[in-house]
Amino acid sequence: VNEGPFQTGTGTITFFKPDSNLVKQDIFETVNGRPLGNIAQSMTIHDDKGYIVVNNAGSVEVVNAATFKSEGTITGFANPAQFLAINSTKAYVTDWAGSVAVVDLTTKTIKSTIQTGTGPDAMIRSGNMVLVANTGGFGVDSTISIIDLSTDKVVKTIVVGEAPGAMVVDRDGKIWVICKGIGFAGWPMPGDTPGRLVRIDPNTFTVDFTYKFPSEGDHPEKLVINKEKSVLYFLHNNGI
Repeated sequence: VNEGPFQTGTGTITFFKPDSNLVKQDIFETVNGRPLGNIAQSMTIHDDKGYIVVNNAGSVEVVNAATFKSEGTITGFANPAQFLAINSTKAYVTDWAGSVAVVDLTTKTIKSTIQTGTGPDAMIRSGNMVLVANTGGFGVDSTISIIDLSTDKVVKTIVVGEAPGAMVVDRDGKIWVICKGIGFAGWPMPGDTPGRLVRIDPNTFTVDFTYKFPSEGDHPEKLVINKEKSVLYFLHNNGI
């Protein structure tokens, strides 16, 4: 997913096949004869369909994952960020307007919205709950909203650290959250706060471990986990 220039132009999708090093650029416009839109934020494959979240365009483009032919557009968002499929007919889409949209995948429409914190972004499922990282958007937030899938309601909000971002689940079912803190790596400013690495117990949905980075200039991001779910990796201080 290539975001594209901020506020103007269009994002694009690049196709890469590792075994043959085949690369095809801008496959959405090539197949569909129209630009994807500004800004391409994220893409998720679910049930042989690709769901491309286009932030500034306020939409989610739905394509056939094999051919990339358009199968419709979901509209009605303000600034959508991430897509999470719940089942074959239901998905959540975070919206920086401060909500999670409940989407009917059959009709490709928004059924309802769930109010969260500021700038909801990454989501992860744990049992019958979905955790939403309220990253702050263009402001500041430090919370995780926990949504009950059976009711589409926020049942708990927990404080983790400023600008929570990516989340992963480890081999014991524990949920790890990387919090960037206030500020940007390499651009120190007054009021910056250090990042945190936080672990959440999935049984109680409480924080059971916190590592606070030592410096106000420490702003870790982009947490991932290995295949065995035993080692965490994230970007920090110009490295991994």
